[in-house]
Amino acid sequence: MLLVARVPGVSDPVAFQAEAEGALAALATRPGWVSGRVGRALDDPTTWVVVCEWTDVGSGRRGLTTGAVRTQIMPLMARLPAEPGTFEIVSSA
Repeated sequence: MLLVARVPGVSDPVAFQAEAEGALAALATRPGWVSGRVGRALDDPTTWVVVCEWTDVGSGRRGLTTGAVRTQIMPLMARLPAEPGTFEIVSSA
């Protein structure tokens, strides 16, 4: 499963990057975690993305809802627009 969180309107990139990296570090402690990345849009440096990969949907959902992890990721989650963010991986190279 992929979790793709697009975060528009970041005014303090240093603080946001630290926040996003903290969220990824917390998520990386959970079973089923594969990888995570933080990126910034080349066309608009105020838009960022946080991408996580999990072995399956269940692992991703459990990883996002665990108490200690949830506390760490809530500031990031509060920034997200209401749009689809979880994706099933249907092929890879």
